[in-house]
Amino acid sequence: PLARRPRSAGAPCGRRCPLLGGSSISGRANARIEELDDICADSDLQMTRVMTEKVTAADVSESHEARFLDLLEGVEAAVAAGLEGEVLAARPLRAGDNIFVDFAPQEQRYYAVPLPARCVEVMINVARAGGGPLPSMYASSAPGAAKPTKQDHELEGEAGEVHYRHEAEPGRTVLQLLVVGLDEPLEVRLRCTVRRPEEEAPPHGVSVRKRVEEKLAHMRQDPAELEARLSAAKAHQREKRKELRQAAMHFAAQHQGQILARRPSRCEEGQARARSRKAEQRAHVEQRRLEAEQAHEERALRWTLKEEEWRQARLEQEAMQENRVVRPREWLERLFVVAY
Repeated sequence: PLARRPRSAGAPCGRRCPLLGGSSISGRANARIEELDDICADSDLQMTRVMTEKVTAADVSESHEARFLDLLEGVEAAVAAGLEGEVLAARPLRAGDNIFVDFAPQEQRYYAVPLPARCVEVMINVARAGGGPLPSMYASSAPGAAKPTKQDHELEGEAGEVHYRHEAEPGRTVLQLLVVGLDEPLEVRLRCTVRRPEEEAPPHGVSVRKRVEEKLAHMRQDPAELEARLSAAKAHQREKRKELRQAAMHFAAQHQGQILARRPSRCEEGQARARSRKAEQRAHVEQRRLEAEQAHEERALRWTLKEEEWRQARLEQEAMQENRVVRPREWLERLFVVAY
């Protein structure tokens, strides 16, 4: 096909260069090019007429507003209906699921929980983010029955929980659940748990111990099988030791240079550790000696200061003695001389 370069609206269509050559194919191609040029010219004229026409903006806006109001009325009617008669598709809800769901006002959602062919207990919990009133839940597992509704159901949730005990009845293969939202939007967490009934669940570790005991009893009854298993275990151990030995040999071959390099003997390593330990002890003893000398100097300085204090105190006592005894005696002697 002959491709044409994109043009802006209203631009004139340019002439293409005709194909050279005198063959019939070149002639037909040139004729087709001329036809395409004429068609482009006509389309350009029509586009120019359309663009020159003036369209009233008010009429366009009024038509768009009328369409929007019609759509809005339809949406409001659907919301007001509350999805009462509409059949919604059921979403799968399996054991161990923990999902977060956003509910619109008065929204209804259906869920289907597959039931196994054995007795189980199904627990479905709903919790609201941030707390507050919980949505209603209705469940039913009757075979061939329609989906549960507010009026027709077998189980109803209490305190955000639906507890159903499945007795493996024929026909009951799915537990259908209906969750009805409130008058306000909310976010809830939906969790499904499937477990065995408590009376049927074995104690912890009983099933493993039972299988081991059955296997041992079977092997005791059949000595040939026991002998075969023992021989197989011994062969496996031999192969394992052989693999480890080969791995060690390969390691020695790969690191031959490092293995042949001189390494200190155990005695030399012990001597080096002893030397380092003695050096640490000497440093510790020297530190202790310095600390003892410093303490001795401090004590000698304190005693020197105490001797000075004692000398000063003795001088003060002698002065006091002189003031109390010697001077009064001198004054008495003078008084006796004067009196005489």
